[in-house]
Amino acid sequence: MYQMYLYQDPEEPEKRSAMLREAALRHAPWLKEVQLDFGRTEAGKPYFTSWPASGVQFSISHSGGLWACILGPGRSGLDVQICRSCRHDEIAARFFTAAETEYVRQEGISGFYQIWTRREAFAKYTGLGFFGTAGVRPDLVENGMLRETVPWEDRTLWIREIPMEHPFAAAWCVDDEKEELQIVRSAEIGRF
Repeated sequence: MYQMYLYQDPEEPEKRSAMLREAALRHAPWLKEVQLDFGRTEAGKPYFTSWPASGVQFSISHSGGLWACILGPGRSGLDVQICRSCRHDEIAARFFTAAETEYVRQEGISGFYQIWTRREAFAKYTGLGFFGTAGVRPDLVENGMLRETVPWEDRTLWIREIPMEHPFAAAWCVDDEKEELQIVRSAEIGRF
């Protein structure tokens, strides 16, 4: 089981680290005996370096005053975005595939944020960044519909939309269709 924790986003990075530790202890109480240390891969993806905390993996995201993390037994990717007015057609034309750009043209700004959060969640799962590398940037739209799965290396990844209250959009990338996500909302954040 994966759990997503939502908090009011502080400005100070040290407070974000404290929130990650708090969420990790809520997710896996047995970690209270462990010094939780963090590292980053060469591509910048954060992870727990201390054993046995390394058995708990996480992905974090923040936008528009909201900080979120997903913790679970395996790799995952999370993106949360506040949906603001933007030149979504121009951005899509510049950064999305042709099929994704057409989807945005049909669905408008909500379609734009559906693609954006999915692409970010995929990027955080793989650790390759938003644009990936040649051959690793799958199209997230097929036959005019959002894809639920994308190929990556020797497996299939599942990309799911996370229901959020307006004005937020969120997506989650995981490697097992059967994985469940429980959303835990911090009492501190009120409307989230």
